Amino acid sequence: MWILVVIGTAFAGGGVLLGFLSRGYRTKVRRIEETPTSEIRNVRPGLAEIRGRIKAGGEPLASPLSGKPCVYYDFKVEELHRRRSGRRGGSSTQWRTVVRDRQTAPFWVDDGTGQAEVEIEKADLILAADAHARSGFLQDAPPELEGMLRERYGRSSQGLIFNKTMRYSETILEEGDDLFVLGTAVRDAGARPRFVKGDDAFVVSDSDEASVLSSLRSSAMATAILGVVLGLGGVVAAAVGIANL
Repeated sequence: MWILVVIGTAFAGGGVLLGFLSRGYRTKVRRIEETPTSEIRNVRPGLAEIRGRIKAGGEPLASPLSGKPCVYYDFKVEELHRRRSGRRGGSSTQWRTVVRDRQTAPFWVDDGTGQAEVEIEKADLILAADAHARSGFLQDAPPELEGMLRERYGRSSQGLIFNKTMRYSETILEEGDDLFVLGTAVRDAGARPRFVKGDDAFVVSDSDEASVLSSLRSSAMATAILGVVLGLGGVVAAAVGIANL
């Protein structure tokens, strides 16, 4: 019965970790609710919230999937893998990430009163996916997509006989997109404010504040419920295992 004790302990530990994660989401909600939106020209050092539009600070990037000019992209490729399970010939499927490429170019957030730099690489991003594609059996990847996979990532959608089952997603930020930012502002004399990862929340989204709050509350609730289920299940399993030692 030691196996039940081990599994139960692992589940209980997972429940505790999810509880901490849920608390982190709730902390972000409180910070957003408590922090008023500032005009960029009035931003002071410390936790601040701004809204504005993206302005490219140099040469833009070209997004891998859509080829659009952008200041940020997150490109992901997943491949469907099948594996046998059990002795009766059953099988299960699982999506595995084979490419994950995130790139950022310099940009500013402009609200009409001033401009701010955002170190987006270290932020908690809440962004909507902009493009999706799939390829697989009797569904070839477009030639430009196949070429890009080979040249940039050393991957191919083609198998030995049939196409691999793959799906592609891309999230981008373009010049002119609206951006919501909550983070730690630092400001040198005479310079633009810069939002960085400090000791407090750092959230960046292309949605409005209400949508950001809704997303964070949903994540907090989901992780809390899953944490309770895992925690209680783990305690019960461990107790049963100990009782039968």
